[in-house]
Amino acid sequence: MRVKYFTYCEYRIPFRTPLRTARGNLTTRRGFLVAAHGRNGEVGVGEVATLPEFGTEGYHEAHQRLDELARFFADQEIPDLYTEFPQWHGSARLDSERQPATTYGVDCALRGLQRALAQPGLPKSAAAVDMTTPFLVNSLITGESADQLVTSARQRWEVGFQTLKLKVGVLPEEEEIRALRLIRMTLPEAKIRLDANCAWPAEQAIDFCQQIESVSIEYIEDPVYSWNLEALAQFREACSIPVAIDEFFQPPTYLRRFSRWNLFDLLVLKPVRQGAIYWTDMIQQAARDNGVRVVYTTMFDTSLGLACTLNLMKELADHGIAHGLDTSRLLASDTLLHHLLPDHGKLRVLDAASLPSLVREPYRRALGLPA
Repeated sequence: MRVKYFTYCEYRIPFRTPLRTARGNLTTRRGFLVAAHGRNGEVGVGEVATLPEFGTEGYHEAHQRLDELARFFADQEIPDLYTEFPQWHGSARLDSERQPATTYGVDCALRGLQRALAQPGLPKSAAAVDMTTPFLVNSLITGESADQLVTSARQRWEVGFQTLKLKVGVLPEEEEIRALRLIRMTLPEAKIRLDANCAWPAEQAIDFCQQIESVSIEYIEDPVYSWNLEALAQFREACSIPVAIDEFFQPPTYLRRFSRWNLFDLLVLKPVRQGAIYWTDMIQQAARDNGVRVVYTTMFDTSLGLACTLNLMKELADHGIAHGLDTSRLLASDTLLHHLLPDHGKLRVLDAASLPSLVREPYRRALGLPA
């Protein structure tokens, strides 16, 4: 596969309302869109969704690398198989550990170009829906008080979401515990997930979870400080709530050589933080081999990044569990013509070759996409 040239442009999109997490408030989503152009007008697109607070490189570092890549990709021959991509990442100076968001965005654009080259007759004026079974999606509930969280949970349930997720370690502990008990009373059939974003020492995490064990929680994500395997083992011994791991491991390369899979039940996998698509594939396989289920999620990517992740998931992901993909609704605008929103708690896959036709102005113009 030959890339004739490579383009990129910035996006900067505010959240509809500031998003509170244990790592601070997020007010603006900032990153880049990228495009790999073929010799005859074919194109693939991707998103470089930098978020250093959650484990990627910074915005300015990504900008510098993309500027270098725009020169590197001038009439460049690229391997045809994504499993071979890591072999040439070195020549492109792409480093999954140090620049995961950039590496992932570029890999997605190249896979999109591959798809376009394989389907020369695909209509470019409208999105083609892939026939893959739709993926179940959880929905993040938000609020500044227990009553607001209950209202948010009820609203998301009423539009079809059966799995709800709450960030904990954000409001006062008693307020979050009250909210969870009220949500369970209000929605007895809902699946409830928690995400502590590594906010607590083991003792605090244990105390919190022992108070809500009767609520019936599907799992709690990252309950203790990252890297602290002793604290994780202590929590697992003391609490019956299943454990999921996401940002507990930093950098992502640590997870690739990890051996103590018995410490958790689920792995929350963010491809944008793993870098090369190849590594996401390898980690998913390792989890499966060790009896750990995988939940895919984004890092508040725009709809373009979400669509790219769905294309990756169709080859790898579990359809029997809800994934963390209801994020584009949190943004005030988007990079695609329409927000990629779940329908009754499910998301369909869009064909990667049709994504360039959905990119909004002025991003389309900045990327030099075909009219």
